[in-house]
Amino acid sequence: MNIEEYYGEVNKIIDNVTRAMGVPEKYLKTEREVQMAKYKKRPVIIEAKELTYNRERQESIAEWCGGKCGPDGSVIINTLEGKMRAVTGDYVIKGVAGEFYPCKPDIFHKTYKEIPNIVFLDIDGVMNSERSMAEANKNGETEKLDMHFHKESVGALRRILKEGEAKIVISSSWRNDMHKVYKAFRMNDLDMDKVIGHTTKSLVTRGKEIEDYLNRHEYNNFVILDDDTDIHLGSFVHIDRQKGLTQEDADKAVGYLNGSKKGGK
Repeated sequence: MNIEEYYGEVNKIIDNVTRAMGVPEKYLKTEREVQMAKYKKRPVIIEAKELTYNRERQESIAEWCGGKCGPDGSVIINTLEGKMRAVTGDYVIKGVAGEFYPCKPDIFHKTYKEIPNIVFLDIDGVMNSERSMAEANKNGETEKLDMHFHKESVGALRRILKEGEAKIVISSSWRNDMHKVYKAFRMNDLDMDKVIGHTTKSLVTRGKEIEDYLNRHEYNNFVILDDDTDIHLGSFVHIDRQKGLTQEDADKAVGYLNGSKKGGK
């Protein structure tokens, strides 16, 4: 008798004994069967915020999780296991039951994948505008006029990304030349790392292209910034191509991204 046959006989004896004790049949699994059972963790969506050196953000996170901000920038959190301390670089997580707890960045990035807020960004008429081109001409900056973004538009976009905690998807025709997008962002001191992709190039309308992107990617909330009028999706901020993106437009966009303004999915 080999080792497998031996353990097979032992398991039969155990089953016979437990059966005689009145244990239901559904619980009579051999050790081999128990070892072969596999389980998959259910996908859950959590909220998380990274603790940075910014004092305003530290205090905001402390208020969000009901914790206390320390003088060294740490946040003391009341978790289900007692008080825990999150330090700069850690993530503070809100779990599915509303509980809060800290998580080290290496573990966080191995365990979780970001589901971003998305800004679908047109460029012509949004970042550059009749106003920005007139200003560039006046200053004698006649080369690459379309790459001169108005200062208000740049500031408004930065605010949308920061307050809406969002990433950019290029929906402009500029997506055909992403190198040009990179140069324009660098020229206007915008962070190209915020750009996570672009829409497809082959669909009939811009609205359909954006809808196609949303169907193929995970996202939290989104907003569309465009000077066209034929985009029939909820979270749409129409931009006046004469002025370009303004702070007033940014207010509306942040509302969509933070869920305080109806639209989104």
